[in-house]
Amino acid sequence: ARMRYRVSLGRIGGQRALHRGSDRGCDDKRARYVDGSLSAVCLRYFNVYGPLQRYDAYGNVIPIFTRQLLRGEALTVFGDGEQTRDFVHVADVAQANVRAAPARRVTGAFNIGSGLRVSINELVRMMARASVTSPLVRYGPARAGDVRDSMADITAARSALDFQPTVDLASGVTEYLTWARQSAP
Repeated sequence: ARMRYRVSLGRIGGQRALHRGSDRGCDDKRARYVDGSLSAVCLRYFNVYGPLQRYDAYGNVIPIFTRQLLRGEALTVFGDGEQTRDFVHVADVAQANVRAAPARRVTGAFNIGSGLRVSINELVRMMARASVTSPLVRYGPARAGDVRDSMADITAARSALDFQPTVDLASGVTEYLTWARQSAP
């Protein structure tokens, strides 16, 4: 038997949905198969973005900033903007899934991200360059419970799945902004 299981890190009702670095979600699923007949690969996605991702007020910062940019609104940054995130393009997430599906001798949990740490302020600058605008940035208080820094350690995914992110953030942001402009009502 084979099972693929994906985990998206985040908060549910103000509580951490799954602790980073934990195999708990994967192990909980595998524990149901005590005879060891199940080979499981768990993929932990970091901040996924890309075309077809719709705006959600509580979702990923890239669609939120894109909506604000397209409306000519100030970009809202919570905290000082120096908090960091690991952004991974949906094409790289798809690549990870394609590589994990046939990996018969591979089992365990793997972080899927770019392996790079980018500050929210740098993301703002990147999006400004991609949109050829100079957006106003409004800083607000840091949100309670937000993780200060986040970066995927993709060493295990590189080794076991031959996973290698291919879409750099600047190109991905440009692609996303182009898609969002063309999709705007």
